[in-house]
Parts: sequence; C-alpha cells; structure tokens
Amino acid sequence: MRSVALTLLLLPFFAAGCLLLNPSPRAVARSYYNQGVSLEAKGDKTGAIAQYDSAIKIYPDYFQAYLRRGSLLAENGNYDAAIDDFAHAIDIRPEAIAYYDRGRAWAKKGDLDKADADLTEAISWDSGYAAAYCERGFIKHRKKDFDGAIEDYTKAVEIEPWKAIAYCNRGMARYSKGDLAGALGDYEQSIQVNPRDSNAYVERARVLDELGNRDDAIANCSKAIEADPGNGLAYLMRGYILGKKGDREHAIADYTRAIEINPKDVHAYYDRAAAWLELKNPGQAVADCTRAIELDPSNTVPYLNRAMARSNMGDHEGALADLTTVIELSPEDAEAYGQRGLEFLYLADRNKSKQDFAVCFSLDRKLERSYKTKAAEIERAKITAVRK
Repeated sequence: MRSVALTLLLLPFFAAGCLLLNPSPRAVARSYYNQGVSLEAKGDKTGAIAQYDSAIKIYPDYFQAYLRRGSLLAENGNYDAAIDDFAHAIDIRPEAIAYYDRGRAWAKKGDLDKADADLTEAISWDSGYAAAYCERGFIKHRKKDFDGAIEDYTKAVEIEPWKAIAYCNRGMARYSKGDLAGALGDYEQSIQVNPRDSNAYVERARVLDELGNRDDAIANCSKAIEADPGNGLAYLMRGYILGKKGDREHAIADYTRAIEINPKDVHAYYDRAAAWLELKNPGQAVADCTRAIELDPSNTVPYLNRAMARSNMGDHEGALADLTTVIELSPEDAEAYGQRGLEFLYLADRNKSKQDFAVCFSLDRKLERSYKTKAAEIERAKITAVRK
C-alpha cells in the first residue's frame, strides 16, 4: 500500500516534468522570438531575422514577430518582404502600429499614396498617435502638400509638445511655402525642446543665409556640428555659405569633411568642384565632378561643372560632350545651350553656336546679354591670337 501511495504522490511531479519536456508551440515560438530580440539589441540583424523566421514557422499567428522581422527587413532595404510581413500582422490583428510600419515601408519604397493611406489608417485606429501624424506630415511635404504637412505636424506637437522633430519638420514645410519667419519660429521651438537638435540648427542656418545673415548662419552650422559631429549636412551647409563669402579654402575643408562622413554625398562632390573652379584648379574640379556623376548619372549639375572645368583646361570637345549630356537629360536647361554655344565658338563652328544661342535666349531672355558679351570676348581673343 505504501508503494502505491508513493506512486500516486509522485504522479503530479512526473506530469509537470512531461510538460517541461514538451512545451507548447507558442512557448517554443516565444523562446525563438526572445532570442531574436536579444540578437537585435546586439546589432545582429541577420541572426535576429533567422530567430523570427523560426518563431513564425512554429506559430504562424505571431503578430509581434511579423512586426519585428518586417522592421529589420525594411532597414535592410527589402521593402517588399517587409510590406508582406506588415500585411500578415494586419491580417492577424489590425492595429495602428502595423499600419504605421507598413506606411513607412511604402514611403521608403517610393509609393507615397499607399504610405499616406496606411498612415491615415493608423491614425483612424489611434487618434493620439503623434508619430503617425509626424510621418504623414513628411509624406505630405514630399507630395508638396505643404498646408497638409503643417496641419499634421501641428497635431503631432499638440499631442506630444516635446517632439522636437515635429517642430523642425513643420519649419521645413513653412520654409517650402516661403514663410521664413514661421520657419525660424519653429526651428527656435525645436531647439528649445532639444538643444542638441543638430538638424534644426542646420535648417535655421539655411533661412538665415537666405535672409543675408551669413555670419549667424555659419555660427548655427558650427552649433549643429558641436551637437552632432557626424552631421555631414552641417559641414555641407557651412561650406556652401563660406564659399558665398569667398572663403573657398575653408569651404573645401568642410566639403571634404562631409565626404568623409558620407562618401556617397553627390552634393558635396559637385559643390567642392565649384570651389576648386573658383580657386583656378580645374583638374581637381574634373575629378570631383566625375565622382559625382558616377554616384548619380542623372544629376545635371556635375556635368555642367565638369564642362566648365574642361573648358578652362582647353578641353572644348570634352566640355561639349558634357553639355550635350545635360541637354539630353534636361532639354529646357537654357544655361546648357548657352554654354554649349560658347564651346562651339571655341571650336569655330559658328552655325551650331548661333543655333544654341537661339534656343538659350528663347528659353530665358535674361541670359541674352550675358552670353552675347561672352561670345564677343571669345571672338576678340581669337582675333588677338591671330595678330600675335
């Protein structure tokens, strides 16, 4: 009887052991999910995605696993897969965060209308979702609906008055509308909320420069760099303003730092090229423009700058080729026709020169006097050279 009683007494412990040895699928999935979260915190995105894969395979209705995997896939640039994950999450549980995440993925993919729709849906599920208003404001700004953007940013700061990025972005929308005073007010507010908001200093510098207050603009760029030494845009803006003041050596130093921070910054290369041109160093200008073109072959600015540099070096054929590319990319670019007209003159092709000048002046009558003066200077220089 004692052995029977002992067996009955131990039965619950054996049963508990069996449960521990055979956990439920949801418990196993949770273990994989937790490992994924841990790896994600350590920066191991690939390992985290693999753990979320396992969690979803075991428990296909794991809402949080779809969200986290989708976010990592979006960070890796795999927007289609991310959007699929967010769609699965919405099918499981249509919550504001899932629509918000999918809206951001659509935006990164470039489909602004679908992004707008998902962010609107997120707001309909949670009217106090400040981040969704802020993100939708950004989408509206990109769609050039500046009033709509301002309205969304205003709603965001009403919900979360400490949201510095919403003030900064609203300032950018106001700047795009031409409301410089309103933009400055928003940048001030952003900096009050977060004195380390590097981008707000940069944007305030942009407005101050436009108002002609270049010294204060440069000071704001320096504050932006102090707040975030890795903000390449701050160096780019300061270099641009220094160049306008005639301090091209320091401008080049700032452009160089911007390139060190982001070696794929096309603007930094072609702005530095323009500074090299001003310093009578066309060889360096050609090198910078060539790198900018490699990074973005559809951008006409580096072709224009390289054409000017090549012309200064006496390579009129090369300049002509660059200007022809500009015209192919942007058929309404009056400056390209005018400059190509000058290059044809250097190459003694007066007929093609006249044709290009005619197109240039038809596109922008204000350029006529300038290019006629330059053409006359070229002709005089040729006559002088012959006489010598």
